[in-house]
Amino acid sequence: ACSSVNRYRNADKPITEIASELGVRWILEGRVQQVENQLRVSVRLIDPNPGVQTWADSYLYDLSAANLFAAQSEIAHQIAQALETQLTPLEEREVTRKPTDNLEAYSLFVEARTLLQQREEPQMRQALRLFTQATEIDPDFALAWVGVADSLYELVDYGFQAPDNAVAAALEAANHALMLNPENPEAYVSLGIIHYLQQDGIVALNLLDKAVQLR
Repeated sequence: ACSSVNRYRNADKPITEIASELGVRWILEGRVQQVENQLRVSVRLIDPNPGVQTWADSYLYDLSAANLFAAQSEIAHQIAQALETQLTPLEEREVTRKPTDNLEAYSLFVEARTLLQQREEPQMRQALRLFTQATEIDPDFALAWVGVADSLYELVDYGFQAPDNAVAAALEAANHALMLNPENPEAYVSLGIIHYLQQDGIVALNLLDKAVQLR
């Protein structure tokens, strides 16, 4: 998860130590650069023991939402090939799904997710505004609706917002995301947490179990 690996962005630690702390068998290191209207992605796969590079490649795409998600799919397949393994049907679905055709909406979504992870009130409220803008640009962007739900219930959970209308609005946003994509695991996570906050434990567990199955 981003929250697990972001702390290593500027860390001066050996690859073996990072792998041990994360409990992973492989380390994937990447760099993304935007050069005018093109996107350059450089990726390398490292075996932490003994700390050697086993595969590397670079990619250049014209900047668009379609190419952004095509890059994700292509790189995932290349990595699977390098590891001499195959993606499961669930993994295949994850790496090929395209959440939106609108690059501006996706850019707002990514910025909002980064802000929400900071868990500070001003950043969380700005995240809510950006997620909402993304849904206005692309009303069919299910993950942006999930972001609206997440922002609302986290503001309540952290004590920055009274639960009066916020929880109901979060529930509505998460259900809307599910209507747009009935197999959206993130929407089930949001719904599960909202029901947990409402002390509806059995429903919460069932929803979170559904998220695990889908993810």
